[in-house]
Amino acid sequence: MSIPADRRPYWREALDHLAADTRHATGRLVALPLADLDADSVAAALGLPLAEAQWHLQILAEEGILNLSDRSGSRFRFVDSAVAYIREQVTSPGTADLTGMLTRTAAWLVGTADTAVHQLTSAPPPPPPSRTRPPGPSVEFADDRAALTFLITQQDNAIRLTRAAHRLRLYSLTWQIVSAMGRLQDAHLWPDAVDAHRLGLQAALQTRDPVAEGMMRVAGSHALSLAGRHSQAVTWARAAQNRAVESDDFRAEGRALVQLGICQMRVGNTDLAEPYLTRAVALWERCDYPRALAHALIAQGQLACDTGRHTAAVEILTRAHDEFHTLGDRYDTARAHGVLGYARTRAAHGATMAEEIRVGIDDMNRALRYADQTGATHLHKQVSDLLSLSHALRGDYVSGRPR
Repeated sequence: MSIPADRRPYWREALDHLAADTRHATGRLVALPLADLDADSVAAALGLPLAEAQWHLQILAEEGILNLSDRSGSRFRFVDSAVAYIREQVTSPGTADLTGMLTRTAAWLVGTADTAVHQLTSAPPPPPPSRTRPPGPSVEFADDRAALTFLITQQDNAIRLTRAAHRLRLYSLTWQIVSAMGRLQDAHLWPDAVDAHRLGLQAALQTRDPVAEGMMRVAGSHALSLAGRHSQAVTWARAAQNRAVESDDFRAEGRALVQLGICQMRVGNTDLAEPYLTRAVALWERCDYPRALAHALIAQGQLACDTGRHTAAVEILTRAHDEFHTLGDRYDTARAHGVLGYARTRAAHGATMAEEIRVGIDDMNRALRYADQTGATHLHKQVSDLLSLSHALRGDYVSGRPR
């Protein structure tokens, strides 16, 4: 961008005020493709102690080179005209240095995103070879809200790092960024998820890693489905299933079968969805993988609801809920509470109808409270819609307003 003439003297004076180490750090930071910075990302990128990174950010903010980018008081964004001036005046890092900074920053993002998902769901990071690079220094989270906030606030940085890593042909790094940020798409609705997974799949194919390819195809299918691109979502999931069968990878096949079932369910093809989900549940039961089984069961329970089999849905979803609860997965337990509560209100009948509906409403309200506590707006909307639908269908018993 062009630098306004009246800003040049200001930026010249600001740069002159910087100590040599801060000036050098600034020249390196403006080369990074980040939307905003905090002390953790700067420490990772520059390989500095956290206190030193905080010091550099404080000085740059005092000189007006950085502005606060949110209300937390800990995230900063470069002023555009300052970046243009700095790039004129300060030597840019070489390719090797830039690659090193990008690698360290991405390793930090991947490690911290995996930590955030673990905080929310108790799920460990994918094992090798899905995490081939040593993890960067990661942040611990005080609670689920802080973990989800991290995933949301890093969305823009994640797509920028993905594009930069792909451009530099850092293919293993590219798909690992996408994998980490795409693990909990339902919770934080990454706006760039489709583009990110397209790049992630290209990168996985370049690495000739069948595990990475399968992960990118299934997660990419989910991103496409969330974006309403259902035909493409089915194509990606079907390719993942075919590749898994060729590789004799039963776990990859199970993930693909669940995703195929979800894709078909979302477009109303319940007859096509049923066999996919039935096969997935049977597969996960055989290999004793409770987390994957619970995810398959919750999809199967939703399908039972959609096809009017509400009593069966309660049985299936109760099992999914209990699996998630046993695993310590708070996010998916809340998700199961929402769907299970709806199923209970629809299955209720006979002398105990009022009590069964009350239990179902309590389930949905538990899910809503968790969504409120964590800022999970998408989950809140899903459960609120189910509660409103229950009210419309069972108005004599159900209050549509969350308690």
